[in-house]
Amino acid sequence: MYAWWNNGQLFDTFRRQHGIPLFLGLKCFDERYQYGDEDRCIPTAFGHRPSPTIWEWLTRDGANAPRYNGWKEFWQAVNLRNRLIERFLKAYGVKDDEYFDMFATDSTFSFVGNHPSLPHDEESVRLARSINAPLANQLLSLKEPMLGMAGVEELFLSKHPIGHVEKRTQNTCRHTLFLTMLLTEMQKEVLVENQLSQISVIEIGGGYGNIARMMWETNTFKSWKIFDLALVSRLQNWWLTKSQLSGDGRERITLLADHELHEWIFHQQEEEEQKQQRKQQSLGLAPNKSNVLNVLVATHSWSEMDLSKWFMYFNALVRGKKKNTIGWILYAYQLEYAQLDHDATKMKMKVLLKYYDIKNSVMTENGDVRILVLRKKENK
Repeated sequence: MYAWWNNGQLFDTFRRQHGIPLFLGLKCFDERYQYGDEDRCIPTAFGHRPSPTIWEWLTRDGANAPRYNGWKEFWQAVNLRNRLIERFLKAYGVKDDEYFDMFATDSTFSFVGNHPSLPHDEESVRLARSINAPLANQLLSLKEPMLGMAGVEELFLSKHPIGHVEKRTQNTCRHTLFLTMLLTEMQKEVLVENQLSQISVIEIGGGYGNIARMMWETNTFKSWKIFDLALVSRLQNWWLTKSQLSGDGRERITLLADHELHEWIFHQQEEEEQKQQRKQQSLGLAPNKSNVLNVLVATHSWSEMDLSKWFMYFNALVRGKKKNTIGWILYAYQLEYAQLDHDATKMKMKVLLKYYDIKNSVMTENGDVRILVLRKKENK
């Protein structure tokens, strides 16, 4: 039995330390408030103020909150908050099992959308089956790991009974749509049987790792690299390891913190790229199709970055790769944010469509989200 460390326990230890001016994102459980949710508070320079967490107070309205001037300031707050938690976890030797076993109900990770009370997404399943029913059903048939649900197992099972394909989690439903759209388009260019098992994927913002898991268990891949916030990379490592992927699936997934992007690009070996290119040619690909097996998965996280950071990833992963260029992009963005940050969204789409053609486009989540499958243009 693990002694789980929720944010309240983290704060209880953290607040006793000297020289720590901020408790960003950590629940404040003053002894007199310990037993009433409505009495939870956050520390300020002037005492305490009622609120579930500092994190929720800071981010309740996302980048559109008056506390932020767009996505850049919002994600700066995210990074600061995560660094504080990571520093604490390291300093006190908190094990991953102790912290992540209840991540699904921790507001710290609410953005990954894995709370057990979230409903099944019928719309995504319906759309996926309309595109490619056999593939969609194969993805939905995968057993879901019940991880991060400490203390809420009964709630999870009541919403998502084991083996009930029509009651999969919201994320699995949506990830089924993502992968069905992508793989269906890619299959149209397959020249050799089982060729798609050799795809190389880079993912910007990977949640807790579910898309990589689903792809591996249905299609496999040559490699999968996820760039994310350092704390989220730590969650992904825990979740993917605990998921017990078949074969050598876990070994093929590399987790990188976002600040490691440029170093990773620098250390890519020319010899490895040439070896991959020779292998693709041996599979029967024409030279101008050598990017057919290279995929960028960017569902939400990339689209929500400010322009400077968005271009950092574009220049490093898309424009900057001379060999084995990204042939496909799976891209998704929320229309609400697109409307509020219209000029930035317009610029991002203009750049993408300069280099890529739209192969499929779907509106989902009641018209709030647009998903695109993009294919590299010839001679671009």
